[in-house]
Amino acid sequence: MDNLSECPKSSLPLSQSCLSMGFSTVLSGGLRGSTMLDVVKPAARSVQGTAIYLGIGVSTVYKLVDLGKIPARREGRKLLILVSDADAYLESLPNYREVA
Repeated sequence: MDNLSECPKSSLPLSQSCLSMGFSTVLSGGLRGSTMLDVVKPAARSVQGTAIYLGIGVSTVYKLVDLGKIPARREGRKLLILVSDADAYLESLPNYREVA
């Protein structure tokens, strides 16, 4: 989806194609000007949000948490993963050329 006008501005949940454009862009209503990301950057994400952020499946995120590769915190029944921990996991992965 290349056209922002195809994404609804007031209905949730947003489609996967709208999410791939950038949630902050959709919420701000366009590609120009400041985005919501300029105002609010989440410190933590849900397992589902982390999966989208990392580009992997939800079950893979649960597996990485169970293996201790990504630390998680619990708030009530919800697992939360710090964005900094998700970023650290990405940084720990080997570069493409090093995996031969």
